[in-house]
Amino acid sequence: MKQEKQFTVDMYRWLTLTSLLLSSVFFQPAVTVNAATYTVFPTDDTYVEELSPYNVKGALGYMQLGGYTNLTYSYLKFNFDFLYEEEIVTSVTLSISGSWIGSTTSDISLYLVNDDSWDEQTLSWSNQPASEINADNLIGTYSYSYFFPFVASQWNLLSNMQWASLFEGQDDTQLTLLLAGSSFFFFSSEGFLPPYITIVTEPADDNVSGTQTPVPLPSSLWLICIPCLVYGVNRIYRNHFSKQL
Repeated sequence: MKQEKQFTVDMYRWLTLTSLLLSSVFFQPAVTVNAATYTVFPTDDTYVEELSPYNVKGALGYMQLGGYTNLTYSYLKFNFDFLYEEEIVTSVTLSISGSWIGSTTSDISLYLVNDDSWDEQTLSWSNQPASEINADNLIGTYSYSYFFPFVASQWNLLSNMQWASLFEGQDDTQLTLLLAGSSFFFFSSEGFLPPYITIVTEPADDNVSGTQTPVPLPSSLWLICIPCLVYGVNRIYRNHFSKQL
């Protein structure tokens, strides 16, 4: 009678442990995605200068546009790998702060660049990616009047295109933007008022808060779990009958 009771306890313990094991590998914990607002700073930002085609300026605290006889472009790169696939992007706004440097007005245009292979430690005029400065890649234009000492400007990155099109032709979650214009400088990420992007998202389905679907156990893992279960039951039976003999 005592042996039968011990056998029942052993079986109960084994089945409990087996159930916990299968439960832990059969499902992944659900990740809840709620509405959120993110502030994202550049991973790289710099400017390139036609009159200094090999100079690298990524360590400077500012970026420059225009000038009297010198053509310059400014580049910004951001990374959005923290976003869940279940998040719907509803707002994307670029903010920069800078100053007038020589004329009464400044017209700054913002373009999408599909090449993310550059970095601020090596980018110069001589090796800059294709700028693709054309109407198809134009995100927006901002006109400044005289101001002192600084002015803040904002671009709605979704004004002329959908969020998915910002990454068109790219295999990653990085985004490169180019600013072109005249008579303007603004702070870089090493400067006093760095540029940043504000992203507002909401779940794909408000009713379920964007929870991810648990992943079922792959069929190949059953080949491991089933022999373990059979082995454990066999050991319990063998111990039980050996005690009786």
